[in-house]
Amino acid sequence: MSKPPNDPPAPPVPAPEPDDAWFAPPWLHIARGELGVREIPGPRANPRIVEYLAETALRTHRMGATDETAWCSAFMCWVMERAGIRSPRSAAARDWLKWGTPIDTPRLGCVVVLDRKDPRNPRAAHVALYARRGLPVGTELELLGGNQRPTTGQVSVAPYEAKRLLGYRWPVGAPVRRT
Repeated sequence: MSKPPNDPPAPPVPAPEPDDAWFAPPWLHIARGELGVREIPGPRANPRIVEYLAETALRTHRMGATDETAWCSAFMCWVMERAGIRSPRSAAARDWLKWGTPIDTPRLGCVVVLDRKDPRNPRAAHVALYARRGLPVGTELELLGGNQRPTTGQVSVAPYEAKRLLGYRWPVGAPVRRT
């Protein structure tokens, strides 16, 4: 499926590492193809984001018809389903902590779940993919995800504080390419 014709142009994408095309898992390539998809201001909704939400239980709920709904988990579900990997099919980012296999060290393309530190919602979280190797573990994680910065409401690559980490996950049975 192609992006809706009225989407603004995608922001520049950082150049991949030389071996990145070989070592990146297929779901990371799928996610990269969505860079720049963003919410539409006002009452209209971006049909692509509504398509992401349809991969969750929100598909039959009115919250699944608007890009104003938190959609980071829906984006991840859409990406994994397109890669042929069953997702949690949940709009809740923390549900990714029950999915796949836990891993101790980030791998290119692994699922990363972060605490959102929202005092109004202690279960608030964010989920995205680990997008870059070589950053010092323990400081920042460069993540590719939906509904995230630099301006909330778009698919982008952005840095997040590693101290917010809740867990790294890897799809069960998915091969790991070693560098």
